[in-house]
Amino acid sequence: MGIPMIEGAQEIFANVPDLLKRFFQTPLGYIGSLAMLGGIYFMIKESERKAWFIFLSVFSLFFLFILKSGDNFLIHNYYSIPLVPLFAFAAARGIKELKAPWLVAVLLAGIILEGILNQSRDFVLKPEQVELSHLEEKINSIIPQDALIWINSEGSPTAMYFAHRKGWSGYAEDLKKTGYIDSLGQKGLSYILLFEKHGVMPESLDMNVVYSDKRLHIYALGKAVKE
Repeated sequence: MGIPMIEGAQEIFANVPDLLKRFFQTPLGYIGSLAMLGGIYFMIKESERKAWFIFLSVFSLFFLFILKSGDNFLIHNYYSIPLVPLFAFAAARGIKELKAPWLVAVLLAGIILEGILNQSRDFVLKPEQVELSHLEEKINSIIPQDALIWINSEGSPTAMYFAHRKGWSGYAEDLKKTGYIDSLGQKGLSYILLFEKHGVMPESLDMNVVYSDKRLHIYALGKAVKE
């Protein structure tokens, strides 16, 4: 599972800003992270060996997971979810040092508000997301249920889920690689779905077009056309 740890280390440390974001912005937000750092400080200052041992042990185990994940840890924010309870544990230790109840309430409210604002973009569906929700309905009359497909979804499996099909997801640039389509065709690929990305439709393929609109082109490999 995953990639070699040395390779993973090279990938994550090649992009330190995103790595720091996954540690200090994604799990608890910046306000919560300040409370967490305060908690770590007091664990060390007060020689709370048991609490410090728990934090360091769990974090060390999770860091091994990060090394095995490589770039995936930086790309997918949900990879940081296991850090939330650990960081909350340390943040609670920091908040414990606040003696004024009103200050505790303000800090907790700030953590909650920042968390909501950080995810505000998810409260409204983007046009391309709405379109994906109708993808299966759109392709049902074109692509058999058991046909293998390829989608230019930038490596994300989301479009494949909504298509309710099996196959591969990748980047439009992959299709330009010599022998790439043929190698997938040998594995059973029957259809290629090309979505418009950021207002730009990928270059057309020299293949049979079985469906086309402003946002989506569907191409059939020779075998699929014959069927």
